[in-house]
Amino acid sequence: MNLRKITDINIAKYTKENWESLRHEREPHAKRDTLCLGACLIKYNQVMKEVVFQNSSNNLTAPSLSLKGWYYLYHYDKEMVEEEWYESTRMVPKHTEKENVEKVYSHTHPFIRYFIRQSIKGGRVSANRKSFETNEMDEICNILKEYTETPSGNIIDLFKEYSANPKDKTEVHSRLKKIKCTKLMAFDANGLYASAMSDLDSEYPRAESGRPFRQEENKEFVNLFNEQKFRPRTAILKFWFEYPTNMFFQPIPAKDKIIFTNRIGKKETSTKIRFRNGFCHDVLTSVDIQEIVKAGGRIIKILDGIVYEENFKTPPYRDYILILRDLRNKYKREDGFNKPEIYYTDTDSLYISSSNWDKLNEAGLVSENDYCKGKNDYGDGGIMFGLYLAPKIKYNIILTSDGVLREIKTFKGYSKEKITVEDYIRLANGHDVTNEFKKPWVKSFTNGVVIPKDDDKQKKVFRS
Repeated sequence: MNLRKITDINIAKYTKENWESLRHEREPHAKRDTLCLGACLIKYNQVMKEVVFQNSSNNLTAPSLSLKGWYYLYHYDKEMVEEEWYESTRMVPKHTEKENVEKVYSHTHPFIRYFIRQSIKGGRVSANRKSFETNEMDEICNILKEYTETPSGNIIDLFKEYSANPKDKTEVHSRLKKIKCTKLMAFDANGLYASAMSDLDSEYPRAESGRPFRQEENKEFVNLFNEQKFRPRTAILKFWFEYPTNMFFQPIPAKDKIIFTNRIGKKETSTKIRFRNGFCHDVLTSVDIQEIVKAGGRIIKILDGIVYEENFKTPPYRDYILILRDLRNKYKREDGFNKPEIYYTDTDSLYISSSNWDKLNEAGLVSENDYCKGKNDYGDGGIMFGLYLAPKIKYNIILTSDGVLREIKTFKGYSKEKITVEDYIRLANGHDVTNEFKKPWVKSFTNGVVIPKDDDKQKKVFRS
C-alpha cells in the first residue's frame, strides 16, 4: 500500500458525463490539494531567496525539495495554524476549502501547474500534506480517553496526554495490544546511488553503468520519447523540445536567454534558453522528458547526455521510480557532462501493511544493512497514525507489538556522503572504504536547521 496513492475521494467515479453534476463533491478536495501544493512551492521559492540568497532553479518540481528548503518546511509544521499563507487563507490541521485558487496558477512555474492538475485528477504529488489513520482509530482513541480523562478525539492531543500522565499504563497497553488494526510498515532501502541521478542525491534508480549518449541513437530515442515508451532505461539528456501548448502552460518570456544569479555574488546559477523559433533546450532526466511530451510538448533532437543501460535489481516498488524527477542544472557544462560520483543514501519511504512486510521478510527482501533491501526505522510494531508534510518530513505514532504507543518524528535532508567510482569498485570486490566528509546540516522539529562550521569533519566507513 502506497500512502501517496491515498485520496480522500474515489476520483475514478467522476466521468465526463457526471463531472458537472458532482462538482459540489469534488471541488473542495480539488481546491485543497491545489492550494496545498501551490502554497508549499511559493513559500519554498520565497525562502530560498531570503535565506539562501539564491534564486531557485527554473525547473523546480514538487517531488524534490532541496535541503535548503527544510528551512521553510520546518516553519510550515510549527506555524501552519497561525501563519496566513495565502491572503485570508490558513493552512490548518484539518484540510479546509481554499479560495483564490487561480492565484496559485498565476504564481507557479508552468510545469508545476501540470503537477497541480495531476493532483486534482488523483495523481501522486509528493508535496501534498497527507495523513494516515488505522481502521481502528476510534477504538484506540476511546481507550486513551478513558485513561487520560480527556474529551478530545484528536489522536495527537490524546497521545500527548497519555505520554505525560504518570498513572500506570499496564492495563492500557494490554487493551491496545489486543486491537487487530491495520498498521503500516515503512519500507526504505539503503544503498549507493549514482550522483548523476540527482543534484541532491535524492531518490532515483541505482544506476549500475553509465555511458555517453551516442548520436546514432538520436532518432530511436526521439521516437520513443514522443510515443512515451522510453522505459525502463534511465537517461539524463540535453535536448531540444517544442514547448507544450497545453492551456495550463504559459510560454516563457520572450528572451533568448534567461539567467538566474546568486543575489550576493551575482554568480550565474542556472540558465534556460529559448530559441526564436519557439524551441527550448534543457537538461532533464528521462522521466521529466516524458512529462513534457505528456503535457503536449514534442522532443525535437537530443544533443548530449548520459544513458544508464541497466539498473540494479530493486525492491518491489519498481513502478515508484518512474515518477521520480528533478535533475536541475548540476551536470551542465560547456564541454559536456560531469563524471558521476557515487553517493550513500536511502530511498524515500514507502508504506505497506504489516502483513505484506512479513511476506517481504520471508522472501529475504528485508535487511538493516544490505543494499537494495528494505528496512524499517519504526521498530517491531507499525504506524497507526501518520502525518506526512514532504517525502522526508514525517510525524508518526507507533503501536508496538507490546501495545505501547510511541511518537516518532522524522526530519531528514539529503546525504552528501560520496565516494569515487574507483572506491565503489573496491566495495563491489569486498573491501571497506573510509572517507571524510563535512558534517551535515542538523535538522530537528525543535531547533530547526543548524549549519555546522566549514571545518567540522566526520568520517564514515562504507562496508561492502
